[in-house]
Amino acid sequence: MENQAEIHYSAAGVSVLTDGVRAASFYDEGHWAGIEGDDLSVVIDLQKSQNIRQVGIGLLTDQESWIFLPQKIEVSFSHDGVHFNLLEEKELGTPVQHTGKKIEDVNLNFEKASGRFVRIIARNIGTCPKWHYGNGGPAWVFADEIWVK
Repeated sequence: MENQAEIHYSAAGVSVLTDGVRAASFYDEGHWAGIEGDDLSVVIDLQKSQNIRQVGIGLLTDQESWIFLPQKIEVSFSHDGVHFNLLEEKELGTPVQHTGKKIEDVNLNFEKASGRFVRIIARNIGTCPKWHYGNGGPAWVFADEIWVK
């Protein structure tokens, strides 16, 4: 598995996203992978081509810590690891101001999909919104697990 941006808050690096262990709480730092100001882009090698019906990702939002849901999740498949075809994308929209922390699972379901490689991109909002006290500063995306079924 690879990621194109630098992973923060995880001693295990990008492997924390597919270790099968979900974060028990908002403060379970060993299980969260954070990306500052950039997209989370992960490629998972399933070792052989398989039929896939769902790809999901667990996300955290904590606006007081500049952590926002991504604006969009994209899932692509490939048989060779080089040429990827976008299969599905899900818009999560513009952040709405709120307090507190929230863990949210985002699932993308497919009728017919197959591939050996799965690429998941969580598109960061980039910078904190105008209404946020960190306006213009880099926003974070935090994920704790990616699953492929």
